[in-house]
Amino acid sequence: MRHMTRLVSSCAALAFAASAHAQTSPDADPSDADVQASSGATEEGGLTDIVVTARKRSQGELAQDVPIAITAVSGEQLRERNIVNLTQLAESVPNVAMDEISSLRGTANFSIRGLGANSTLPTLESATGTFIDGIYLANNQGVILDLFDLDGIEILRGPQGTLFGKNVTGGAVLIRTGRPTRNFEARGRIAVQTGPEVITAASISGPISSTLSARASVYYQYDDGWFTNLRDNTSFGEHNTKMGRVSLLWEPTSSFNALIRYEQGGVDGEGNPTQNRAFYDRHTFDFSQDTLTPNDLDWTMVSSEINLDIGPGTLTNIGGYRYMRNRVNSEVEGTPLPGFNQFFDILVKQYSNELRYAFDVGPLNLTTGLYYFNSDISSIETRRILPLNFAPRTFGGFQRQDTYAAFAQGDYEITDALTVTLGGRYSIDKKGADIAFFSGAGSVCDEPTRTCTFNITNATDTYKTFSPRAGLQLKLGDDAQVYASAARAYRAGGFNIRITNPNQNFRFGQEQTTAFEVGGKADFLDNKLRTNLAVFVNKIDNMIRDVNFNVGPVLVQDTQNGADGEIWGVEFEALAAISRHFQVNAFAGYQHARYTAVTADLNGDLTVNATDLALKPPRLAPWSFGGGFNYSRDLSDSIRLIARASYSHRDEAFSDDANFFRLNEINNIDGSIGVELDNHLTFNVYVKNALNRPYQGIVVGIPQAVTPVPIPAGRRGTFSGMSEGRTIGAELQFNF
Repeated sequence: MRHMTRLVSSCAALAFAASAHAQTSPDADPSDADVQASSGATEEGGLTDIVVTARKRSQGELAQDVPIAITAVSGEQLRERNIVNLTQLAESVPNVAMDEISSLRGTANFSIRGLGANSTLPTLESATGTFIDGIYLANNQGVILDLFDLDGIEILRGPQGTLFGKNVTGGAVLIRTGRPTRNFEARGRIAVQTGPEVITAASISGPISSTLSARASVYYQYDDGWFTNLRDNTSFGEHNTKMGRVSLLWEPTSSFNALIRYEQGGVDGEGNPTQNRAFYDRHTFDFSQDTLTPNDLDWTMVSSEINLDIGPGTLTNIGGYRYMRNRVNSEVEGTPLPGFNQFFDILVKQYSNELRYAFDVGPLNLTTGLYYFNSDISSIETRRILPLNFAPRTFGGFQRQDTYAAFAQGDYEITDALTVTLGGRYSIDKKGADIAFFSGAGSVCDEPTRTCTFNITNATDTYKTFSPRAGLQLKLGDDAQVYASAARAYRAGGFNIRITNPNQNFRFGQEQTTAFEVGGKADFLDNKLRTNLAVFVNKIDNMIRDVNFNVGPVLVQDTQNGADGEIWGVEFEALAAISRHFQVNAFAGYQHARYTAVTADLNGDLTVNATDLALKPPRLAPWSFGGGFNYSRDLSDSIRLIARASYSHRDEAFSDDANFFRLNEINNIDGSIGVELDNHLTFNVYVKNALNRPYQGIVVGIPQAVTPVPIPAGRRGTFSGMSEGRTIGAELQFNF
């Protein structure tokens, strides 16, 4: 009954709906999308749609025409809603969580439909793939970065293994950065908000010649520290972000274009604080710690995209290189005295190339291609723990990977109304590792030179997989469709290069997901009401579990294939144009999970039994729902009033496989009000997390042995990384 009440309440949230979708036509240049009206309504008051690239076709498609559960947001929407990272965006999408491991800036623990990562292990690949301009990010470090100058983001829910490769068993997040434009364009933003925090961003784009266009973007952010450390009542969390991106687009003919992008950035300062729940209420921002936890994240990314029209289709080549180094000092025990500190030095170098051909001939639309991916990941970790007199103990490892794949997916129109989809991807993954175990006797790695005395050398594994997909789409007129699909996808195995106990598993196998989905999309009332519904079932074999337990004073993170499981759920999204001035939307998602078999000791009681089988997978929040509104009104020929508000809820979720700890539920209200002058200048005041609710990106248990302050009876010590609370700000945007 409680669940039914929540579903009714979430659907009723249509009265409060969140901002609508910016729009363009299928053949429009994606860079022109933000020039369109971003209110989500046409001049006649009907809804418009956004172009997406979810099926890698030779041309973009309208989101409502794609038989996939997809949420798409334009670059203009991101600016209007002051969405600065993926964590904030996920709050308005059903059954999606994109949490940051707060104390390790930029490190993501994503979950879509209950499938994701729950670890800081750099060699553990998430079940959610993140792609920037078609380039897959190798691991979860350096993923949650400030968003600036984007053309849009697409969140694809459900396995996308055929077109997007392994490690997308939960879904894919596609980020499109701003493309050079054929017309001159200049944008900028200056904002001041609680912290105090100052944000500045600017971009300029336009033609250099008749065939060459360029774009340059810069971003700078400084935060003086939102939190207060109760140890000495000083501000905590000071950091700054600097990013720059340039791109060149060459279009010598109508049938050929080449785009090159270069991006460099860094985040310096402190990580967010650690709250130990043994001493402080998890529903507060209270904490006391002795370490400032400096964070230093740097990255460089270069990518190219070449398109050539050949015959009935387009040949596309996307290549990219990314360098990322993350150096983090993290306080684990969260007390005002030294107890347990970790220093991470994680270095990732990756290269990938995808060559594909997409064509549309008669009733057949086919995309086929070849893919190569290479990465080198090294992680050197230093631990200082109280039982070892806080002396440094350095250890770590290296992992190498080569992936080769061939894929094809085709849609065949049997009739004008009925389309069948068939596709498959064959992949070969080769991985190798060298691992140096933690030793209480002394360090086994040297961090400055990145050299180690290894316990395991040249361990190798090869994985060969086939990921098929089949689907049916039935069009019920021009404005409605129903669809059904079945797909299989894999999450890669690999090596645990963070071995703190010789009895740990240093390798783990791949995880397999078989997914079934049925859904429908429809526009009603002369294109003024849109509803999307999806129902899914995921069956997961050899689930990769990240079991944390303590052996004396040492925290052990054991990664293994420990269970089989099943997750089912339902998702609903609605959007309505009450008028061309007022739009509302709502979303709701429910998901339920259970283990069908367990082979690992998930709760750490040294026995595998029915107690383990009854546990729930971490990071799976049963209910998520919310909504909001957009309102705009012309006050004169040159002044427009704009107001927005949104509400989102996400249930509590277990943060660990043993189900000892929980991530707080999220109840979030955001809002803004402002004026736009002559379509060029906009002034807004806004609030984020208006209810000032704390939430955590990670909660892990820690023992008394590394906690210098006695843990109260009946309480558990935790490492809980916090995220910021209420933020109030004002901004000025310009657009010429």
